[in-house]
Amino acid sequence: MFPIAAMVGLAQGPSTRGRKKGGRLGFRELILAVLRRRQGATVSDLRRETHLGWGSLQYHLHVLRRSRAIQELRLGHAKHLFTKDAAANDLRGLALLRHGRLLEVAERIAAEPGLTQAELLRSLDIARGTLREYLRQMKEAGLVEPQTDDTRPRYFPTDHLSSLVPVAARAADADIGPGPTGPPPSR
Repeated sequence: MFPIAAMVGLAQGPSTRGRKKGGRLGFRELILAVLRRRQGATVSDLRRETHLGWGSLQYHLHVLRRSRAIQELRLGHAKHLFTKDAAANDLRGLALLRHGRLLEVAERIAAEPGLTQAELLRSLDIARGTLREYLRQMKEAGLVEPQTDDTRPRYFPTDHLSSLVPVAARAADADIGPGPTGPPPSR
């Protein structure tokens, strides 16, 4: 019934034992377990993973927000959720890396620093406009540094990107459903 339940030690799904007068601690534990694995997950991601109804999920998220157990970042129209222990300066970068093929672009730049836009286009088979938007947003978030030589900018990863790519890749490996496609919305 609850696919992640076994992974977090809730063999029969969320427990009803230990409730505080009507509270469902098991569902909140389940939500937090998903967010620990998938920092930056959206509400839709959580719903697919936990199989909770929208109303129940929104209620439990409200309680978790009010108790400051989770934090959220709005990026365009999407709300990305994080556990309270996620570093504040990582939130925007992790949320960005959840959109479309941006993580793939980031991994390529981290693996081969100094690539030009044309080299990225050839190796990733991605639309020029999409790549341009990804690079602009990564630059704004402080994830890449373009350095111009000749007439073309070459893209280099910042230390921030180098630290976020493994975290985002682990979250992508534990994928719980399709994320939004296309470039992430501008602020």
